[in-house]
Formats: sequence, C-alpha cells, structure tokens
Amino acid sequence: MQKTDGLQAHDRRMDKGMARRKFTLIELLVVIAIIAILAGLLLPALGLAREKARRIKCLGQIKQLGFATLSYADSCEEYVPIGSPDQSNWLWETTRMQIGGLMDQGLPRKTFYCPSYKDWDVDGNWNSSANVRVTSYIFLFERRSSEGATGALADSALLGGAQWIHRVDQVKNAGDVVMMADACPQRGTDFVFDSGGIVHRPMHLSRGKNIAGGSVGFVDGHGEWRMGSQMVRRHTPDGGTSHFWF
Repeated sequence: MQKTDGLQAHDRRMDKGMARRKFTLIELLVVIAIIAILAGLLLPALGLAREKARRIKCLGQIKQLGFATLSYADSCEEYVPIGSPDQSNWLWETTRMQIGGLMDQGLPRKTFYCPSYKDWDVDGNWNSSANVRVTSYIFLFERRSSEGATGALADSALLGGAQWIHRVDQVKNAGDVVMMADACPQRGTDFVFDSGGIVHRPMHLSRGKNIAGGSVGFVDGHGEWRMGSQMVRRHTPDGGTSHFWF
C-alpha cells in the first residue's frame, strides 16, 4: 500500500508540473498583444527603410538622366533636347522627341519613372498624346511655343528662380542650376492633382500626405536630395492652384 501511495503521489506531482507548463488563455492573449505591439513598432521602421532605398534609387535615376543629357549635348554642339513647337506648358509633359534623345543614350523607359510611385509608369502616361510623354520627372529643357523660343509657354518668370536650359556650355555655375527634378505637383492642400482620370501626386511622401522631398539633378551632372521644406513653388501654368515644387 505504501508503494502504491508513493506512485500516486508521484503522478500527482507530475500532473501539477505539466499543468504549470501549459499556457492559459489570458497568457496566450498577452503574448499575442505583445507581438502585435512589436509589429506595430517595426512595420513603420521597415516602411521607412524601403522608402529610403527607393529615394536612393530615384537619385540614381536622376543622375542617369543628367549623364544622358550631357552625352546628348556632347554630340549635338552642347544643345540639350529642345522641345518642338506647341509643346505643352505642363512641366511633367515632355515631348517624345526630347525623351527619344535621352533614350538614344541607352536609357530604358523605367528610368523616367520614380520608384516611389510605380503606378505612374503606365501606357496612358507614356503614350499621353502623339507628341507628349508624361513621366515622373520634370525637365527644364528650353520649351518653344508656336511663337518661337519665347512666348507665354516659355516664360522663365514662371519657374520661380530656375531657368530654361538651352545649351549646357552657356550655363553659368552649372553645379547650382537645376536641369531636372522629381515632379511634385500640388493642388490646394491635398497634394493630389487629377487630370483626365489620371491621378498625379508627389513621389516621396511623409506620413502619407506631405512632400518629404525629391531628387534634383543639376547641369553639371550631379544630383542631390532636396527636403520638402527646401522646395519652392515654381510653376503656375493655369494661373490657378495647380503648381510644381522642386
């Protein structure tokens, strides 16, 4: 009897030990809550890391566009790709002739679209019209209206201190003069512009709304990241609320 009682006592101790090793429902819920909190803390950090990588890639594309422009100019008596007559005054609209001049230097289509907004790389933008392509970047190559090299569409006063580029060898302080940049349109305060069913918005956003900044390329071929707070309102082609920042 004593031996049997000893075995029973041993079994009871084993059962109690196993019971202590089991998770209760409350403990399981606490663990799940902790995991959810940690995920909530980590996911924004991962999102920022991904956006930082996209910004680095975007800046690399701006530099490629700058080098392609300089390569084009080197073979065309220092001229940049000049727009055709009746070119649109929207800074994000560039003629097929101008884009073609850069693609002849070996650039693929994807180079013209910012990696932070791949949805803009669609045929509706690339084939916007028989003469124009809409890309993620604006090019300050000299524009020509039907009146010639000047006129309303080529008015440099609309650029807010920037300038149209005609020949790279005629630009003073080339390292300070912007030649291309991220296309950052704004309408009112919503940072979104809808044109013909195509939504255009700033490429790089901060907290999903404000312009965090954008890549800027200069005439000498180098590129920089410019914070949103450093950007300037540059262009109001319709005299209304739609404008560009770089």
